[in-house]
Amino acid sequence: MNLKPYPEYKDSDVPWLGDVPRHWEIRRIRNVTNLIVSNVDKHSFENENIVCLCNYTDVYKNEKITNKIKFMKATASEEEINKFKLRINDVIITKDSESWNDIGVPALVLYENQDFICGYHLAILRPQEQLSGQYLFRLLQDKNISAQFHIIANGVTRYGMSQNSIKDVKVLLPFLSEQTTIARFLDYKTAQIARFIKAKKRMIELLKEQKQVIINDAVTGKIVIKDEGGRLKAEKRPDSSFIPHPSSFLQTVPEGWEVKRIKSISHIRYGLGQPPKEKEDGLPLIRATNVDHGKIVVKDLLRIDINDVPASRDAVLREGEIIVVRSGAYTADSAIIPKEFTGSVAGYDMVMTVFKAMPEYVALALLSKYLRDDQLIQASMRAAQPHLNKEELGSSFIILPQNQEQETIVLVTEKKLNALDFTISRTEREISLMQEYRTRLVSDVVTGKIDVRDIEIPDIADIDDTIDESIDEPEGEEELETAEAEE
Repeated sequence: MNLKPYPEYKDSDVPWLGDVPRHWEIRRIRNVTNLIVSNVDKHSFENENIVCLCNYTDVYKNEKITNKIKFMKATASEEEINKFKLRINDVIITKDSESWNDIGVPALVLYENQDFICGYHLAILRPQEQLSGQYLFRLLQDKNISAQFHIIANGVTRYGMSQNSIKDVKVLLPFLSEQTTIARFLDYKTAQIARFIKAKKRMIELLKEQKQVIINDAVTGKIVIKDEGGRLKAEKRPDSSFIPHPSSFLQTVPEGWEVKRIKSISHIRYGLGQPPKEKEDGLPLIRATNVDHGKIVVKDLLRIDINDVPASRDAVLREGEIIVVRSGAYTADSAIIPKEFTGSVAGYDMVMTVFKAMPEYVALALLSKYLRDDQLIQASMRAAQPHLNKEELGSSFIILPQNQEQETIVLVTEKKLNALDFTISRTEREISLMQEYRTRLVSDVVTGKIDVRDIEIPDIADIDDTIDESIDEPEGEEELETAEAEE
């Protein structure tokens, strides 16, 4: 699309807004909407009508309020229903929140029913004749406009906006027909972007599934790696080279491989029992949230005071040790400690020190279906929440090839996984850039930086024809089957 600026601009007299199209007006919300602040909370009283309550979470998690959302049931009086009943094209905003950044989040109402009303912590902005609800919704998605909500929000542990302060927020007002065009354009483009992102997320899911297949095949011996003229090549192991094994998780194992309990090849210890004091320049604390399917991630990484870590806990980590998550949503996930995290501190999970196998091979096996899913996760099942102890970890079985084969499996498997990780990382970056583009596009259109009046806007139903959802093969796919022996 040939996106151009408007032919003429004027000074808005609003420093943070700058120039705006000459024919646009700047109005306050009080002049273009009817503000309705709900006080209906979840309750159930006798002699009141049962209603569907649109609550804070519905607005925060959904840009569009439709009948696909599972609304909370509550009761309300006739007076409350008449006052707070939602209409199509109403715009709802979050009026108060525990997070300052979550103030003023908008959602557009596309569903209407006699018993459908607005709940507590929300405010309804009902557009007057000169304002389109679809346009107002997009306008309030702009960070420059929504920043006004953040400025007027008051509070210490919970932030909120008064009705008068909401009414004083400034909005841009093109002609009504132009508002409709802007809303249609952004509906089309954001749907197109959403489709693109959905396809990329699906691609990531498939790549992760491919990684899991590679790990499972490698550590159960389904592939055999051969040296062909200095190049390592992975081939399917013949069925005839498997022998029966009387275990519930694997019926057969490759001939020459051993079946051992984890406690016979490693020492298992617990990390810290109590949270230490945080220190900005202290040592990294590796918690369950920093363990992500074989890797240590730095997101939400805490740093702690080493002087607050009891020496008796032996919590300082060494390269090659393996963290295994004990409880919660990440139970049984694991990751090997790389060189850059040597000297970090183990949080509240388990630490494996492998001494009778190659740690990198054991780390791969811990991510496999037969070990993680069929043994560790099954053993962690509790009434309240998943929980795994070192006795259960130590009693689990692992199958081991000879040391030389362990090294070869790790070499070839990690090369394959690294190629897939590169593609996943690149795809995640594409998603991030597209989300940034979406934010910038909405802002540029609703603040008049881009003129969309003369652009032909296809129907949203045509988006499927404009998006290439094909999933490319990972870069370097031809190298996944072979690896240089000298590497």
